[in-house]
Amino acid sequence: MRLTPSDDLSAARWIGPRLGALASGVGGVIPSGFEAYARIAHPDDSMSGDLEPESLAALLDVLSRHTAEPEWCWFCLWDGYGWITGAVVTSTFTRQAADAATAPQVVHEAASAPSHAPPDHERPMPIDLSDHARVELPGRTYLLYAGPLDAALELGFWPSPTWFFPQSPNIFWPADLSWCVATEIDLSCTYVGGTRALIDELAADERLEVSQARLEDSLQ
Repeated sequence: MRLTPSDDLSAARWIGPRLGALASGVGGVIPSGFEAYARIAHPDDSMSGDLEPESLAALLDVLSRHTAEPEWCWFCLWDGYGWITGAVVTSTFTRQAADAATAPQVVHEAASAPSHAPPDHERPMPIDLSDHARVELPGRTYLLYAGPLDAALELGFWPSPTWFFPQSPNIFWPADLSWCVATEIDLSCTYVGGTRALIDELAADERLEVSQARLEDSLQ
């Protein structure tokens, strides 16, 4: 995986002062200070808190044209996901080994590993949380990673040696702070803050369901 864990919490220090309370509306999810904002709806069959890979890839494609540093980005991942703590990986391995036909449906949906997935010997196991510093924001704590923008597609876990389950980052931004993307774990949409040109390009992209957003809007 091209993302590397980082303890450089100073990289995320700008976010907290620009966030409202978690339940305060859009401004409690995405930092203030950007020229414009957009809301990207997740597909109907996508779980809350996760932008599925096809939509994420389309978003990354647009974002790459609106930063001078696509090779140097930061990614926050909520530290409470079951696959990070080991709970999901353990239970899924057990059920799959006993009877593949009864494995959880969500695993079957992730059965086709994407081409960007790491080879067998690089597949990550549950993360040792004791080795990671935390980015602390209102109501949430996150693990911090650094890497190129398109490596966002590599986050996730392997329930078995042949199945990859992708997970979009919860907050990510480039080193030049030209934009920021946030996916709160309880929501079925992703928010983007950036220049008017970025938001207009997203709104015109037929691969994504995009609407304009304001910081004072209620969460959806």
